[in-house]
Amino acid sequence: MRILCILRSEESYKRIRLNVNEANINWDFEKEFQNIKNAASIGFDLVVIDSNISEYEGIIQLFERINTKLIIFNGNYEDVVESIKSKYKVFSDSERYILPVADNSDEEIVFEDGKPVRILYKEVIKEKRIEVPVVQQQYNNTVIAVVNLSERAGSTFVSSNLARAFSKTGKTVTLIESPISKTPYYFYSFDLYPSTEGIYSPFEEINHNRKVEDFMFEERKGVKFAIKSPNNNELEWDKEKSLRLLYQLNKNICIYDLGYEFEEESTYEIVKNSDLVLVIIDPNPADILINQERLYKLHKMREEDTLPIEFVYNKWSKTINEKKFVQAIEQESFFKVPFISPEVVYSSVYSKEFVYAVDQSEELEKSFETIKRYFFSEEEIKEGKLKKKFRVPFFN
Repeated sequence: MRILCILRSEESYKRIRLNVNEANINWDFEKEFQNIKNAASIGFDLVVIDSNISEYEGIIQLFERINTKLIIFNGNYEDVVESIKSKYKVFSDSERYILPVADNSDEEIVFEDGKPVRILYKEVIKEKRIEVPVVQQQYNNTVIAVVNLSERAGSTFVSSNLARAFSKTGKTVTLIESPISKTPYYFYSFDLYPSTEGIYSPFEEINHNRKVEDFMFEERKGVKFAIKSPNNNELEWDKEKSLRLLYQLNKNICIYDLGYEFEEESTYEIVKNSDLVLVIIDPNPADILINQERLYKLHKMREEDTLPIEFVYNKWSKTINEKKFVQAIEQESFFKVPFISPEVVYSSVYSKEFVYAVDQSEELEKSFETIKRYFFSEEEIKEGKLKKKFRVPFFN
């Protein structure tokens, strides 16, 4: 079923769509009259029209002429949601199922509700499905992948606070959860769960071959969150879907928190297409020793595969012997994220409104200056303009 929503605000569209929550509906949103006229030629099963929209009468006449079912939205969300659901149920129940017959016959038996109603004779045109190769795209945004050397090394903490630090420059920042994460960690950790309308997930949209609309994402202080739905943790995901995700989330700065499982084929495609890959290292010696082989692979990926990998020391303290630490892992840090006291971390989680740790710690904000200068000049940090783009290795 295909539905066009003609509403005055994107927030109304978002609320209606999330409350209907039907996977097999393809949605479109328009509010400009010229775009609406163009959209009418596509053909919709249902159109929802805001009674206060500009050119209301003309829009009604336009869709009545082509016999499109209409729902008028007068501000009552419950009514319009129930109307859409009931019409969707009628639409689903009226689908006809065809029983295939012998290949040399043009006869097909049509069933409704499990009972034969009539026999049709028609020319049968068989379609052959072909595989279309995915072509590597050029992206207009800056892509940063954040991965863990060891489990729970801190990719989510660094990703979220780095996103907030970038958002202060005035740029649009999208923080993307790993599509193969096994738990809805972002949903519960960033004050996203109180929403009564549910959560819009780009992964669900790509799984159903629909366009991702980033204005539907939840936002916290300039950072948009592209996360998994807590109701569907078992997504079917592959590298082609990762490429489509990269292509559709194609604005300003995108930070992918890939965590510990970044080597999976499906998400490694994101790593290969990133402008910068940050490897988060917890300085706990046991974690480093356990992951020696993984560290070796990362070095090899950087030197032989020419991936733009940099290493970040997380939970850094002055009590750590930096010289010995660098000798042990054979890698200088790109920047160091200071150890943040539990008081700061928990105060951000348990406050009435979600607060980023970087907004409470000057030391943490200062630690991100290196990566800011990497992408921005000093003047551009103030103006929020990107200094340059990377699609080639940037290390010696």
